[in-house]
Amino acid sequence: EKVEVDYVLKKEVKKPAGAKPGFVVYYTNYSLIAIADISGIRLISG
Repeated sequence: EKVEVDYVLKKEVKKPAGAKPGFVVYYTNYSLIAIADISGIRLISG
């Protein structure tokens, strides 16, 4: 299964005044398509 992942530079992430914890907005994002496969994670975690 493929998933779209957005990523941004740290300077492009802002927390609005009075926003709940964890809520942010971002500008100028980039996107990539990744294959959702956890076998690599299982391999590294043992």
